[in-house]
Amino acid sequence: TMNYKYTNRLQLGAGLIANAIDFNYYQLSAEHEGDPMLERINTKGNTSTEQAFAQWQYKPSDNITLNAGMHYLHLSLNNTSSVEPRLSAKWNISAKTNLAVGYGLHSQLQIWGVYFARQQNADGTFNSPNRDLGFTKSHHYVLSFGHRLAKNLLLKTEMYYQQMFNVPVSTEDSSTFSTLNILDGYVLDPLVNKGKGKNYGIEISLERYLQNNFYLTLSNSIYQSKYTALDGIERNTRFNGNYIITFISGKDFVSDNKKKTFGINVK
Repeated sequence: TMNYKYTNRLQLGAGLIANAIDFNYYQLSAEHEGDPMLERINTKGNTSTEQAFAQWQYKPSDNITLNAGMHYLHLSLNNTSSVEPRLSAKWNISAKTNLAVGYGLHSQLQIWGVYFARQQNADGTFNSPNRDLGFTKSHHYVLSFGHRLAKNLLLKTEMYYQQMFNVPVSTEDSSTFSTLNILDGYVLDPLVNKGKGKNYGIEISLERYLQNNFYLTLSNSIYQSKYTALDGIERNTRFNGNYIITFISGKDFVSDNKKKTFGINVK
């Protein structure tokens, strides 16, 4: 990475990231209990991902910060690449209150089992129908508002919308399969980057920073998670829980000589 500060109000950051990946996948499984075990994946080799990024930050005033950037991602396995713009702005309305907006295009590799799963042809040979799949992509939109209720107590509200496209789905018109619903493993069916999805919601959090050996975070998120396969019908993803409430707190008790600490933490 490289950072260069032109002035107190203008600076540039840029960098490169390279990952070398060595893989060896072998898997046997049966479609149903009692069926013979079949070879689903048998491949080994190596590949890599390459990334490059640049970010420009400008402060037209002490209360406003603008960020603009570009991110590049490349997968050598199938020569897939993506160029992704990123933008954000933050306005410190007062010493206690700020407002921020952001946009970014983001890409995601498929899980490796999707790329390497094999199908057997009629002549006994094998093919990998999903090896050339492209990235799943999404437009991210964020609007956040923060207000400091006290010196170490922050209230933050964030609204977000993720519009996903190029999602791998089954090539069958009647199928409801989408990679947005899988956790890991492999996929035998041929897939195509024609699915869609979206996540949207609002999160309200109250955070008390560590002071007097005590901290607290209370977060409430209300959200929706949807996907659309090739049949064109929008459905809930397996991750659509509608809401999440998170409470984290802890207290440390320090001995008089400050050599021992006893802590109680809860989540």
